[in-house]
Amino acid sequence: MSSITRAVNQPVPEKAYRSSATVSDKGTIDGGFFMLGILNTGAADATFDGQTIPAGTAETYPFVGKAYAEGCTYDATGTTLLIKVIW
Repeated sequence: MSSITRAVNQPVPEKAYRSSATVSDKGTIDGGFFMLGILNTGAADATFDGQTIPAGTAETYPFVGKAYAEGCTYDATGTTLLIKVIW
């Protein structure tokens, strides 16, 4: 299980920063992100926050004027997700 997080005890910066990960397992993304994009680059369906992400498709959590308070879970077992996060 992997996890995409901000550094521990790091305050929210004045400028946003981004992180990215390529995952092929189950994991979580901490809440507090401003924008998030997911691309399923594998050959099988993945699950992201309870939604099916078919192979070759993408989903975006757009900027809504404030940080998303809740985190997300994903299951990329058998496929590959490219996840980009703006904190």
